[in-house]
Amino acid sequence: ATAYSDITSVTSPTVITSSCVGGLIFTSSETLKTNVAIVSTTGFSLTLNTSWQSDGTTTRLLYFIVPSPQTCVAGLPGITLANHTSFASTVNVLYYTPCTLSISNNNAGYGQMYAGAVSASNNFTEHFVPVPSPAATGGGTVSTLEASLIFERQVVSPPTLAN
Repeated sequence: ATAYSDITSVTSPTVITSSCVGGLIFTSSETLKTNVAIVSTTGFSLTLNTSWQSDGTTTRLLYFIVPSPQTCVAGLPGITLANHTSFASTVNVLYYTPCTLSISNNNAGYGQMYAGAVSASNNFTEHFVPVPSPAATGGGTVSTLEASLIFERQVVSPPTLAN
């Protein structure tokens, strides 16, 4: 296992796992040099004025994953984005937790969220960007979304419209 003093020292696609008591806490600006998946059984906290960007024009993927199944107690282990957490348009983020994703004031990002519950305060903006599943074999991307019929109900006597 490799220990990283900060996430900016990661230079090739990497999965970082943690079971630190109290969760992983990020308190400064971070510049990603590659795609990174961070898996923590105890959750994540991004505190005041945390900003994330890539090291150039290349879009980087960043995954915050609380694996399931987990037992949620008061929404934890979850993911918390505190005031003024921001992600550049070149950092696409996937948040995954079976518990609570808590978002405070003035946060913005690009990507997708999957959570047991979402608690969002004012001035939050999330721009949808399809993020490849970290579990998919061979990776991949989503280029289109397609709506389809998943349920049809047939009735014996359909209602008529009044003239």
